[in-house]
Amino acid sequence: MLGAAGAVLVGGTILARRDVTERVAVDRTLVREFAMEFSGELRRLEAVYLDDLQQLAETASTENQSSLKEACASLHGVRQYSLFEKKSDRPAKNIKIEPFTGEPIPELTVRSAKDRTPFGNQIPLARELLFPPATHETESGEGWITPRDGRFVVFWSRLNENDNQSVGKGTAGNRKRKPTDAVLAFLLDMREIGNIACNYLKPTISILYAPVRAEGGLNRLEGPGGVWLAGLEQPPQREPDFIVPLPSRIGNWQILAWDTFRPHVVYHQPTLFVTGTLTAVLVAAGLILFIQQRRAQRLAEQRVSFVNRVSHELGTPLTNILLNLELSLETFADRPQEARRRLDFVTEETRRLARLVRNVLAFSRKERGKLKINPVPCVPDEVITGVLNQFSPALTRAGIEVERHGSAAETIACDVDALAQIIANLVSNVEKYAANGKRMGVESQLIEEFLIVRVSDRGPGIPAEARERIFHPFERVADSVHDGITGTGLGLAIARDLAELMGGTLKLVAADNGAVFELRLPAPKEKEV
Repeated sequence: MLGAAGAVLVGGTILARRDVTERVAVDRTLVREFAMEFSGELRRLEAVYLDDLQQLAETASTENQSSLKEACASLHGVRQYSLFEKKSDRPAKNIKIEPFTGEPIPELTVRSAKDRTPFGNQIPLARELLFPPATHETESGEGWITPRDGRFVVFWSRLNENDNQSVGKGTAGNRKRKPTDAVLAFLLDMREIGNIACNYLKPTISILYAPVRAEGGLNRLEGPGGVWLAGLEQPPQREPDFIVPLPSRIGNWQILAWDTFRPHVVYHQPTLFVTGTLTAVLVAAGLILFIQQRRAQRLAEQRVSFVNRVSHELGTPLTNILLNLELSLETFADRPQEARRRLDFVTEETRRLARLVRNVLAFSRKERGKLKINPVPCVPDEVITGVLNQFSPALTRAGIEVERHGSAAETIACDVDALAQIIANLVSNVEKYAANGKRMGVESQLIEEFLIVRVSDRGPGIPAEARERIFHPFERVADSVHDGITGTGLGLAIARDLAELMGGTLKLVAADNGAVFELRLPAPKEKEV
């Protein structure tokens, strides 16, 4: 049964096992904090570059082209500048800044806002944006134009109409200018600007990115054009789970983050519950079956031992009776005193045999549920005295002195045979197990309609761990194999059963030495029966 329980437990655990992959989200808080700090750096760098462009526009002059070209060449990313005049019939001046390698530089053209379709390698600029009507004021004298491909962008600035110079510094959105007749436009190479910005920001990135790197997640910082700057050099072959774009005028940056997947084992709870329940049931059934088998085995052993003991107990007095009867017949004519003594011994052994038979019969009736009592009027002291008289020869021969204190001389309702059998079993125990104490005390009294009888001795006593066990059938503190004392092990068990059947108790009470048994029985007066 226990093997089956183990098999069910192992099999159920295997069936309940589930290998799952848990998604562990990236720490978005650290990523966002880094994005905020890095965005500040990008805005600062963007402001510096815009300020440089504004200074170029402020110092520009339509008459001094060489100095403007030199100034543009000193600023990273400027590939061309163009000058557009509202009232001039001449084409726009497109001045390229050398050296330049790569794709062809787009051509800047001015068209109506209704006709800004790119043609070839051109970037069209809206005339209405560059040269608003004279009756209107524009919020800004500069702006940005970003084509779809994003490789080149245009920054334009409107010049002053009197001296072709700007009226002063300021960021886009903070100026108020009157329309002018000339606009200066710069063609900016965003690839170069992005590379320069990446190299410039690397020391700052190393410091700001340290908390994200320490967290150990799957993160990657990319510069313009997807250039790797920090984090994973080889990103996972799947779409990012979290993207933080960082757009700016000097390039588009972004932070990519991927969630991790952690495999682990889980167990299906209903399957585990069913498995645990079946296992518990099988284990409980196995334990119950084991206990029952052990109990049955022990009961069988006890019954075999009981039969052996009863056979021995019956055989001993019968042998003594036959032997003494034969000797008494031989000595009856010549030695009558000796013959009489032997006949008294036969009487004693007969009584002993009768007690043994009564105990066996009482145990048998109790096992079959037929043990009953029959209360009749009696005087407890007389019953106790009669039992002591029956034991008197045996107690005298064992050298046991009896101390009798009786104050239960009133007539009560009680089962005489049951009371006598209880007292006889208690006295018999003293004779068998406490004879070396040389004393037995028997006290009886009536207190508040209760009969209390105490039988005490000065023998070796009973160990604490055996004080309840001695009242179980077939239990004995001493083993007859070792001490030579005979007995069936039923005396105290039958005595307690009879006491409880009469509504009373029989227990072993504490004593300084020896053993003290106390019998307590209800003792209604005779008139109340």
